[in-house]
Amino acid sequence: MGTGTAAQAGSANSTHPEFQEALTPDTLSELMRSTWTWDDRALRRDLSALLVEIAAGRGDVAHQVIGSALRARGLATGARFVANVLGPHLVADVGSALRGQFRGF
Repeated sequence: MGTGTAAQAGSANSTHPEFQEALTPDTLSELMRSTWTWDDRALRRDLSALLVEIAAGRGDVAHQVIGSALRARGLATGARFVANVLGPHLVADVGSALRGQFRGF
């Protein structure tokens, strides 16, 4: 019996599909603009790496296990990225409409 991300890797297809669908270039860019973090070069670099991971996970992969691992990694990286961008707003939301789609994950 395992816990954490490694144990959930096989269930990446069904875990929070709304969150996975929200991980798009447009949505993530708007999220950064709404939190005034667009000028942060490190976050933009992280956004680029995240988008590559997400594209790899959504692409055609010959082996199902590898595809599931790529999707799980993309979701985990996406969650860390959103947490870094929102920072304390994850705990105390200030009411931005753009942040609503990330609530409850």
